[in-house]
Amino acid sequence: MPRKKESAVDITAETKAVEAKPTSKQTSNSKTAKISKNVSPSLPTSAKTTVAAKATKPTPKVKKEALPKPKTITRRELIQEVAKAVGQYMEITNWDAEEIVSEIINSMITALKSGDEIEVRKFGSFRVRTRNARRGRNPKNGEAVAVPSKSIVFFKMGRELKESLLKS
Repeated sequence: MPRKKESAVDITAETKAVEAKPTSKQTSNSKTAKISKNVSPSLPTSAKTTVAAKATKPTPKVKKEALPKPKTITRRELIQEVAKAVGQYMEITNWDAEEIVSEIINSMITALKSGDEIEVRKFGSFRVRTRNARRGRNPKNGEAVAVPSKSIVFFKMGRELKESLLKS
């Protein structure tokens, strides 16, 4: 059975009716899709575009809340935390705590340089991975650039750390 041709007046009346009573399930994209289905192919393209333009309303942009910047613990603050924690059990100066922190960090660096893996239970493990050489692009001009292979330190969280971060 042939379809009845709709005039531009009928389409604009439908558009206003759809805009006046949107359902909770309807989105702006579904309005456009329903209207464009109702538009007859015999209408001139200018009529089709004006109907679609009337149906779509710009959605207001919702600003996302800015997350607070995470606090960075410096080496000096780490030394003070070690001095406070160890100070509960024995007398320790900040200089002694600095030596302890420096020795731990230096031993970790030495182990990673030699290719060893470091595992701290309930915290995580550190190991060195090698990234292969690849072809990259200069973002300024788009030229191809050779990126050499390099070694990176990879950290994998321990189960207890992962669970404690998920809880908070």
